[in-house]
Amino acid sequence: MRIYSIRPLFLQRVSTILLLLFLSTIFFISCQKNADKQEEAQNTEAVNKVIAWLEEQKSTATLAGSKKIKSLKENLDFSLTGTGLFSPDETLIIVPIKNSFVTNSNQDKHPINSLVLLVNNKKKIRRGYIVQYISPKEINSKDLSKFFYSYYNLETTDFTGSLAYLTVSDEFSYETNYTNGKMSYYTERR
Repeated sequence: MRIYSIRPLFLQRVSTILLLLFLSTIFFISCQKNADKQEEAQNTEAVNKVIAWLEEQKSTATLAGSKKIKSLKENLDFSLTGTGLFSPDETLIIVPIKNSFVTNSNQDKHPINSLVLLVNNKKKIRRGYIVQYISPKEINSKDLSKFFYSYYNLETTDFTGSLAYLTVSDEFSYETNYTNGKMSYYTERR
């Protein structure tokens, strides 16, 4: 009479499960690294595109405007750059601006400044603004990017405050004011 042991069969199954778990972990880590590399490549492309576009703007600006664009470029926080879909044909690039960049507009209101750019389907920056988020509600850079995506895609927000749009050479273009997500007034440069 043969006696079969359950132990080798059990150990074989446990070994197989551990091997599959180990291989799944390695696969997941390599996929994550690929995703991180892809995101890093997209951000590098966005950064290069922004820098080149700012140089173009600087070449046509006045001396004062050119200095302001240079200062803007030096104060962009590319580590927090975000990109997202604006419409089927356009993408948003949002780059936070460091607090050391001082604008001529709304200094007394302590705005949070971001460079917001629209990129068309031909990968060309169509336009860009320094957008000042002015609100009594505190917000961090990541949530500000989410807010901009919602705002520009006409999603409902409960935003109360102002958005001031400045040229990249720091000239006032227009401002919109909102109360509980509804526009209460609009002002533009004359």
